[in-house]
Amino acid sequence: MTLKIALKPGEPVFIGNAKLRVVSQHTCVLLIEGNAPVLRSEDAIAEDGVEGPLEMARLALQEMYLAGDLGASRERFKEMSEHLLEEQPDLAPILRRIHGLLRCGLVYQAVKEAKALSAPRPDAAAGQAAQSCEEGDHRPDRQQHHAAAG
Repeated sequence: MTLKIALKPGEPVFIGNAKLRVVSQHTCVLLIEGNAPVLRSEDAIAEDGVEGPLEMARLALQEMYLAGDLGASRERFKEMSEHLLEEQPDLAPILRRIHGLLRCGLVYQAVKEAKALSAPRPDAAAGQAAQSCEEGDHRPDRQQHHAAAG
């Protein structure tokens, strides 16, 4: 399966544990073949930008997706979620959706949903993805990402 991505000058993209950045003055088109996890900069959080529990939770999800590290990162996300719920109970619906997506193995969608932690707002599409997954729609994470991006 091939994923086609157009990147603007200076725009980074994460592919697995690697960060690629366009250094030319022109838009660059990448064709990515294989099953490596891909995350555009608009969905990523920089490690040096992590200041509080919101960013730490997002970074844990990002690491889970990019490195395939479902163990330690998932525990760290769980701890951050509990901390966030104590401080900001209004985040409960978003965190429930994220945990639902993780239970279904939809880590990429969980990363996308986590952007709402920084600016809470209802997102029916993500809620529907988590609900359909829990109702038995178990598509692999990578395939859904390719279908949406391709």
